[in-house]
Amino acid sequence: MSTIFGVLATDLLKGLLIGIGVRIVIHFIRGGSIFRLNAKIVPARDQSVTIFLRGSIVFSSWIPLKKHLQRFFEEEKRVTLDITETKLVDRRVMSRVEEWVKKFKENGLELSVRARTTSIDE
Repeated sequence: MSTIFGVLATDLLKGLLIGIGVRIVIHFIRGGSIFRLNAKIVPARDQSVTIFLRGSIVFSSWIPLKKHLQRFFEEEKRVTLDITETKLVDRRVMSRVEEWVKKFKENGLELSVRARTTSIDE
């Protein structure tokens, strides 16, 4: 919405910058740092691992999360992604996680997401 108002009030480039700026401020207010992934990785005795995520999971934290998923995919681990302690999950990140769930399943592996009702950014 802030992008639309920014575009209508100014021009396209300024409107986009206003929208991005507002989004960053909202992420800071809701979850602290948006530039690092707050993750704790707990391996189990079997071939499984749980990734506990906290804080905000947004576009800028997707790359480190993707690296973890890629590594565990290559190691053929069973992965549980626990987002019960997150304050905010960006919808684009969730759609990418869903793609990884499919990728794991297509290759005979398991990636599950443990969640509670959380704020998913729209």
